[in-house]
Amino acid sequence: MVWHGPPGVTPWEIATSEPCRGWPVVRRRRTVLSAHPQEVTEHSVDIGPVIALHGFGDVRIIEPLVLEGPRARMTYGFAARLPGIGTVDARIHIAVDGLGFSMVETAAAGWRMRQLVVGTPIGVGETIVHSWTSLPSRGRSRIGRAAWHPVGAIVDRALAHTTIAQLARGELMWSRRKYPNRPVIGASDGLVGRYRAWAQQFYPDGAATR
Repeated sequence: MVWHGPPGVTPWEIATSEPCRGWPVVRRRRTVLSAHPQEVTEHSVDIGPVIALHGFGDVRIIEPLVLEGPRARMTYGFAARLPGIGTVDARIHIAVDGLGFSMVETAAAGWRMRQLVVGTPIGVGETIVHSWTSLPSRGRSRIGRAAWHPVGAIVDRALAHTTIAQLARGELMWSRRKYPNRPVIGASDGLVGRYRAWAQQFYPDGAATR
């Protein structure tokens, strides 16, 4: 990872919650989105689209949005339908460092999944997003891990299918967005306002970011 920011700003380090040992990467993905990295990470803390765009039910905030320095943290729960598994209660913890690094951990149906999401702008209104998906190792021995592998593969495909569908819906939203001078603000948009005020620190003074 390489830090990049406006002149005069003190560099900061990415904070990882715990070592990644025992979390082998099972899937890598590269996607180009019609969005800025700020919009990609904003999508993580904006619970409005979780309901309207992705169709999740029983959405609730478990740990409210915390903004400290270059970091944003939030945990919420929801009911999601996973292909081949059915409707499950899920919990998602989002850790954002800056505008280009996110660690998303999802817990559902007794399984945990981590996604490292790194976004880099490649042009006006375009961002290339690299993501790595990890599932924790199960089984203490080689035989035990081999026995769990088919189950993990099913869970991985179900979670990956859901994630890809979310990105596709997000891309549809971003590709059709328009800039209104006086946007209509909903009850759940308070988090967006806080997030955008927090994001100002990553731009030079006077930059057009609103």
